[in-house]
Amino acid sequence: MPHLPLSAQDVSLLRAGVPVDTRPHVVAARLKHRRAYTRWSNAEDALLRRLFMDGYPTSAIAHGLERNPSGVDSRLKKLGLVVVKPPKPPKPGAPSKPPRAKQPQGQPAAPRVILQAPSTPCVYCAAPVPAQASSCPNCGAGVGTVQTAAHPHVPRLPLGTKLCGGRYTLGKILGTGGFGITYMGADTHTQVRVAIKEFFPSGATRQDRLILPPHGMDAHAFAAERMKHLEEAQRLKKFRHSSIVAVHDAFEEHGTAYLVMEHLSGETLEARVHRSGALAAGEVANFATQLLVGLAQVHAAGLLHRDIKPDNVMLCEGARAVLIDFGAAREFQTAHTQRHSLILTPGYAPLEQYGSHVKRSASSDLYALSGTLYFALTGRVPPPATERINGATLDALPVAVTRAAPGLSDAITAALSIRIEERPQSALEMIERIHAGRKPKPSSAALQANWFQRLMRLLALG
Repeated sequence: MPHLPLSAQDVSLLRAGVPVDTRPHVVAARLKHRRAYTRWSNAEDALLRRLFMDGYPTSAIAHGLERNPSGVDSRLKKLGLVVVKPPKPPKPGAPSKPPRAKQPQGQPAAPRVILQAPSTPCVYCAAPVPAQASSCPNCGAGVGTVQTAAHPHVPRLPLGTKLCGGRYTLGKILGTGGFGITYMGADTHTQVRVAIKEFFPSGATRQDRLILPPHGMDAHAFAAERMKHLEEAQRLKKFRHSSIVAVHDAFEEHGTAYLVMEHLSGETLEARVHRSGALAAGEVANFATQLLVGLAQVHAAGLLHRDIKPDNVMLCEGARAVLIDFGAAREFQTAHTQRHSLILTPGYAPLEQYGSHVKRSASSDLYALSGTLYFALTGRVPPPATERINGATLDALPVAVTRAAPGLSDAITAALSIRIEERPQSALEMIERIHAGRKPKPSSAALQANWFQRLMRLLALG
């Protein structure tokens, strides 16, 4: 019997001095037992599908994958595949069935496995998914969602479009904005779900798959803007923080730029508030701190987000908050006047962002983030900065918020100041303001000492 490698568990036991039976047949039995209860990986599903289509019997597939035959059968059923078992021999005395037509000589035998029904394209990566399968064999997406007409007028690329030499495939649209279209996609090399953003500025058109500049923008200006997005994507690839969406790849194709980012499972802050109302002060302070720590890295790299709003904050599993959509991000230098394109969302954009040739600083992003936090705590959008300088007032935060988190309330109020110099000047300064109003809980020893002091005062008075 050939030698079998020991598992990591066996090696750790041997190093610890624990006796382990290393005979090949014993090792094989242990491996087979463990493999019977482990999950199937995407690579194993792909190999199983290939062997299945080539007509290999279940016993051979189970031996090659080191799985139990019953486990292979159940996995085939979950993938929508059925093993055609040979008919049982007739019992003695049972009426015989008419013989089937013999297969002509010289032709190969038909495979023992068949598909239950024609496959349908995956709505995420457009790979073929067998009927009745619970997940896509390519990207692992759950089956049951369909491509709807949520964006019927968007000139999108067709489902299944391959990019970057076939490495990425496009699925349904996740969202659209002023800078482009974001698709659900798949990395066919790693078989991982990703989000792919196509640089498609407002007013642009598509001729077949080629992107044409918007009316009023010549080819040179469009190429310069496209190059800026690629350069900024390269900077974002360097960030490794849980509150900043990870950028995996960036490339040019079809006359435009594409960004490949991590796919986030969750909902936007705007959707969360619309669904369940204003959030608790403690939860808002938690994800505000996360976003500010990530924003500090962005500002340290000399970038401004410029479009922070509830729709660009994702709330994911594990209370993780992520800042997304850096399509409007631009370089900045504090106290220097620079020319930037007008990108703003009323209610969240500071007054200085309404000008194209003004001084900007990190406080511009802090104003937008504070407007976002104000929306999370109240369910209302702050009045636009242009209306506030003409007399519109910003309603105070609810009393319950100021009592539960006074530091958070003070930080938001200060960062929403119209005047730049009255706001916090850095993300770290705003974090300090948020946590300044938090009083630490007294320890049991402190409580006992306070009780003893009060008792001594009562005795002295008595």
